[in-house]
Amino acid sequence: MDFEPSERQTYIQERAKAFVRECVLPEAEAWEKDCEIPDRFLERMARQGFLGLVVPPEYGGGGIGPVGLVLALAEISDASPTLGFVMSINNQFCDAVHRFATEDQRQRVLPDHVAGGQIGSIALTEAEAGSNATAVQTSAKRTEGGYLLNGEKLYVSNGGYKGRVVVCARTSADRRKGLTFFLVDKEAEGSRRKLMEQTIGLRPANMTVHTFEDCFVPEQDRLGEEGSGFDFIQLAIGNGRLGIAAQCVGISRAALRLALKHAKSRKQFGGPLTELQAIQFYLADMATSVDAAELMTLRAAWLKENGKPYDTEAAMAKLYASEAAGKVTDTALQIFGGKGYFDAAPAARLYADARGARLFEGTSEIMKVLIARGVLGEFK
Repeated sequence: MDFEPSERQTYIQERAKAFVRECVLPEAEAWEKDCEIPDRFLERMARQGFLGLVVPPEYGGGGIGPVGLVLALAEISDASPTLGFVMSINNQFCDAVHRFATEDQRQRVLPDHVAGGQIGSIALTEAEAGSNATAVQTSAKRTEGGYLLNGEKLYVSNGGYKGRVVVCARTSADRRKGLTFFLVDKEAEGSRRKLMEQTIGLRPANMTVHTFEDCFVPEQDRLGEEGSGFDFIQLAIGNGRLGIAAQCVGISRAALRLALKHAKSRKQFGGPLTELQAIQFYLADMATSVDAAELMTLRAAWLKENGKPYDTEAAMAKLYASEAAGKVTDTALQIFGGKGYFDAAPAARLYADARGARLFEGTSEIMKVLIARGVLGEFK
């Protein structure tokens, strides 16, 4: 079994490291204070190719597979979990459009969202439709030349940035076959968006509520056939879980590095903290969790890249990596002691950033349900 990344995968990982060193680290602290990533930086990131890594070159993308994306996401998230989150969502959007859109739609939408500075979103969640995606009530009724959208979507990641949003709406009463997705300009007439209240972590993240009131969507902006939305959900959420897992690997790495640096420099009882067995055990557990999370995430990405079933493995990776990020960041804060228990402390910020991972793209409880189904299906 070969654990060595390919030459191309190593190349994109090294590019991500260089981008972090030269571009992200000098600005990331300001984003946290301002609770915003500037548009100019995202445009710069787009020109570097990180917002459309998974898209084929003919649409302006990097043509990188899931393994390369995971490696790059972990590097970016190590320096800025929020930037990794934005990058993950946009790649998720682009991959979904590439797989489900017509050629005309790809030509119209992908270049702007890959390298043109526009940022994509996926609008699925509603007040009564979260983990139960089939409970979507936003409606899309046929009208001359297209559809009228009516409803409200919550927690739309990247929702405040200029670009398109993929909206899940109900085109019939059928629980699964009544769901259809549409490409909607975030500034379309009949569409309103507002920023949600400040999150406890990932503070520069741009989450919005989108309200649609007779928002006209041309038929040419429907993704796939009517009623094909459930398949779209499975693909998009699977990609999202890999993204969250990779983000958690980056967060955990950053927390371990901070804790190790502090433990080496902090003197207690006549020596550095690293001389205390309790701290050594903490660091050992943290390092083991980081390694396991990375390997599980890469395995799920490798399965996807090689056309093999990966849904259960993606759920496993997302569950383990998100839970591990919570434990690793909590332990890092413990090693910092009182110094870490301040809002501006890096360890505290990572702790808050990691907390959302157990909620986004399916809670830990939902992941266990999905994994159990996979296990029962395999061994029954």
